[in-house]
Amino acid sequence: MGEKMGNPAPIPTHLKELHQKVDALASRVEHAKSAAVDTGGGGGHPPGMDDPWRTKVDDRLLGVEKGLLELKGDISGMKVAVAALASMIAIGSALLSGVVYNMGGRIDRVETKLDALGPRLTEEFRAMRAEMSAQTSAIANSITATKQQAPQVILVPAPPPPAPQQ
Repeated sequence: MGEKMGNPAPIPTHLKELHQKVDALASRVEHAKSAAVDTGGGGGHPPGMDDPWRTKVDDRLLGVEKGLLELKGDISGMKVAVAALASMIAIGSALLSGVVYNMGGRIDRVETKLDALGPRLTEEFRAMRAEMSAQTSAIANSITATKQQAPQVILVPAPPPPAPQQ
C-alpha cells in the first residue's frame, strides 16, 4: 500500500536487518528441506530414529515456516503503518502551516487597526480635556459667585400715616 501512494516511507535499519535475518533463515530452511528431499530423508541416521526424528524435524520446520510467514506479515504490516503515520504527519504539518499563515494575516489586520486607533484616541482625549476644562471653569465661577456677598438691602417699614383727628 505504501508503494502505491507514491514515495514509499524509508524502512528503518533495524527492520531491514530483521528482514535480512528472516530471509536468510528462510533460505536455510529451504536448503535443508531440499537436501532432505534429495537424500531421501537423511539416510545417515540409525534406522530406529528415522521415523520419529523425521516427524519431530518436520514439526519443527513447519513451526519455523509459520513463524517466518508471520514475521513477513508483521514486516509488511509495519511498512503500511509507517507509511500511514508518515502521511498523517505530512497532512498535520500542512494543516498547521495553513493555520499559522492565516494567523499571520489576522495579526496584520489587528496591527493596522491598532495603528489607526492612536490618532482617534488623541483627538478624543483632546476633546475630553477641553470639555473638562470648560466644566471646571463653570464650577469655579459658580463657587466664586456664591462666595461674593450681594449688597444687603434692609427694608424699613414706612411709618403709619397719622390718624385723622376729629
